[in-house]
Amino acid sequence: MTDPKQNEVLNETNTRESKKRKSASASKPEDEDDGSASPAPGKVAGQVVFRLEFHEILRQLSIIYARSGSRYIRNGVALSYSTIFKTMGGNSASVNYSIILNHLFSEIAAHPLVGDERFRALEARRHIDYLLGHVLRRQLLIEPAKMMAIRAITDTLQQKSTRGGDTDAWPTEATVAALTEIAGLIQDLGSAVSLEQVRFRS
Repeated sequence: MTDPKQNEVLNETNTRESKKRKSASASKPEDEDDGSASPAPGKVAGQVVFRLEFHEILRQLSIIYARSGSRYIRNGVALSYSTIFKTMGGNSASVNYSIILNHLFSEIAAHPLVGDERFRALEARRHIDYLLGHVLRRQLLIEPAKMMAIRAITDTLQQKSTRGGDTDAWPTEATVAALTEIAGLIQDLGSAVSLEQVRFRS
């Protein structure tokens, strides 16, 4: 502080640094404007697009459902299924009905952690009845879609019964749930469906 020459050198250095900072801050917005005005094609600045396929969403839910030891969590997962189906709407639910059907019977009812315990097997059957009957059939599917649902269930049962080996067979609760849903669909359709349309092929 007592050396005047050293003070002059420090003052000159400080003024140069402040001028550099001002010039850099003045040119920075222009650079940012230029970069944001022409983003890279196919990319959104600051956003990451993350997508899941429909069957993958169902698979993630089924994993939680099967591995959970709490019936409250399983009830919550069943409500999550319901919310997803309702959000899809009737058209999407009709198009993806076979995927939903095979998922509920193969990955929920037929899961080893579910089917090996009697209480959980009956609980899974109640949840499947609720999703297929109360949510899909009564709230989302129109008459042509219900006809399609009958054919989808009967075709799937036919494939399971003619396929060799026990590895692909459904447990009893899944078969009962499928037959119960067929009965509900026939009752809803009434005279619009004939027994010939639901008869198994020999």
